[in-house]
Amino acid sequence: MIAFDQEIAPVDEGAAADVASRVGAALRKRLFLGGTDLERAIRDVARTAQQKPDATIVVASDFAATAG
Repeated sequence: MIAFDQEIAPVDEGAAADVASRVGAALRKRLFLGGTDLERAIRDVARTAQQKPDATIVVASDFAATAG
């Protein structure tokens, strides 16, 4: 799992069922840095999809680009 705002930051990894129980705490620990750079986030998702074609990718966002 990654968090994205002004940067891309890995915050957890593993099976979705395992990560789901930790997602809230992981994001609260990481905090938010303000504006969302959607372009950077989408580039990161595209790179991950190319490197791990069997991976499932879920993006959760309000899709309001406030930076970048």
